[in-house]
Amino acid sequence: MMKIFMLLSLACLVGFSESAVFDYKESELKEGREPIKSGAIKYMAVTYATNTELEVVYKGSNYDAVLSHMTDDARVYAVVKNNMDEVIFLTWIGPSVSPLKKAKVSTDKAFVKDAVEPFKCEKLADERNEIQLSAVKCSARPQGQ
Repeated sequence: MMKIFMLLSLACLVGFSESAVFDYKESELKEGREPIKSGAIKYMAVTYATNTELEVVYKGSNYDAVLSHMTDDARVYAVVKNNMDEVIFLTWIGPSVSPLKKAKVSTDKAFVKDAVEPFKCEKLADERNEIQLSAVKCSARPQGQ
């Protein structure tokens, strides 16, 4: 946490704004989310175009196309409407992603989540079996919780 604060402080000192350090194209993310809400599409995948820029790489109804972006060295944020019509925010961190990039996911994910809300639940995955469509569902909670 201290390193993030120091990095942001340094960015302010040298004249960078937050948007210059990280570009996540909020309007593009929100536009991608609307067809999922309406039922026109079921999936959206967002990944890094560069170290500081996110882009929507897929919008559609083919889950295999989403999976094609979830490689061992990738970080992917996806909005998934599963077979139970639950909208789920899924974060994929491939097993070969460097520790520094893994740490960056926690801060970047907050921006993406804000842009694509609402969703029923979120899921973090780093193993292939966790991203199979049958495994992408909200956990059942006991009644009263």
